[in-house]
Amino acid sequence: MARLFRLTFLIAVALLINAGVAHAAPITVAEFRWDLFTDNSVPDDPFTLSFFSLTSLWDGPTSVTLTNNELVLPGEPLSLFDDLDPGGFSQLAILGIPGSASTNVSFIFEGQTITLGATLSSPDSFAVLTFDPTPVPEPGTLGLLALGTTLVTLRKRRRRA
Repeated sequence: MARLFRLTFLIAVALLINAGVAHAAPITVAEFRWDLFTDNSVPDDPFTLSFFSLTSLWDGPTSVTLTNNELVLPGEPLSLFDDLDPGGFSQLAILGIPGSASTNVSFIFEGQTITLGATLSSPDSFAVLTFDPTPVPEPGTLGLLALGTTLVTLRKRRRRA
């Protein structure tokens, strides 16, 4: 009987360690890119354009709408288009090369508003915004595990008496 109790206890501990936490994979949300275009075809009047693009790369478990996409340049905030749906693309072009560019992307995940941000400090660079959901304990699994361990212990004590 002691052998059965030890085996049950070891199985319970293993389940507690492994099954008590939901394992979630990181979710790729969007890519923020800064591309530069310089036109030197007219030597007296060359110009440079900075292109900023925000592309939705959402690979989460459900469809989602990204909102409040905002591009921030030194000096003044500019807004990218809202409602960047999965697979969507927003682009903004400005004349010249700013010192840096930042973006924020907000979305709702399991009832909570999540905001991710990225800052680019040089042209021809990009950032991938990735969300890593935190592991969440599963109370139902832990409750069943505790109930099973209690029942095995009570059964053992009843047999001794």
